[in-house]
Amino acid sequence: MLLPSDQVQRSIQLVKGVTPKNHSDEKLQAGHTFHLFLKLSLELRLLIWEQTWPEPRLIEAAICEDETTIEYEDVAILRFAGSLSTLLDVNFGTRIIEQGPAVSCPPPVSLYVCHESRKHTLKQYRLMKHTNAKAGSFYFNPRHDVLWFSFDFTDEPDYLRDLLRCYGKQLNDIESVLVEEAEWEELTPARYKSNYLSRLRGLKSITVLFRDDEDKDEDSVQDVDEENDGGEIANDEDNMELNNRHDCSEGLDTEVRKLQARADELKGEYVNLSRNQ
Repeated sequence: MLLPSDQVQRSIQLVKGVTPKNHSDEKLQAGHTFHLFLKLSLELRLLIWEQTWPEPRLIEAAICEDETTIEYEDVAILRFAGSLSTLLDVNFGTRIIEQGPAVSCPPPVSLYVCHESRKHTLKQYRLMKHTNAKAGSFYFNPRHDVLWFSFDFTDEPDYLRDLLRCYGKQLNDIESVLVEEAEWEELTPARYKSNYLSRLRGLKSITVLFRDDEDKDEDSVQDVDEENDGGEIANDEDNMELNNRHDCSEGLDTEVRKLQARADELKGEYVNLSRNQ
């Protein structure tokens, strides 16, 4: 017999460690059990465990202390930077490899509730274990979580060698990669894939992130205006050049807005697809 939806929702909240509304803290003290949970069908219980899983997250490369050496040495690791939806709303491309995570990303709570929840969670989540640093070990969902390499990482070949040495074939479990447009174009897609992605044997998708350069273009035009406002009289040739710059900037702004709109559409489609999988 299925339970009312409000009781099912209450069981989900209890698993997540959230106090349901209209229930006093006294009734939900540590050790409180939702006794009817086991009377739910297996299918429904598994759906409840899945509701506790985190949303898609961004995996980034970072550095930390190598725990296997006597003297201090840096070693490259992979770790979560934060939820994908949060980081896509900010310019995370400026992050440096020494920074800490933007948002804490604990492992799925369902890994530690009971045998059933752990077994079901491990059907989707895999352990990425670093041989030289505990900070580089974590559980991730290959179907949802996305890998991203910062400029700091790709500028230093030793970092990639660290990942290959300390993760080995585990890197083949990564299925999705996010690449920023600037680096994708600078190296060319063929070189980027050859240099950084060729060792990811299980890679299935590469998402290129387009950034809006409109602010940068407006700043360059504003600099020209301020220079002319400083008392210097521009001649006809200078005025013509300035007008041409404005015209080019307006045309570029239009194209940038179109690209940004398309990028937003792709971002929304990706997030929806990840949630539905």
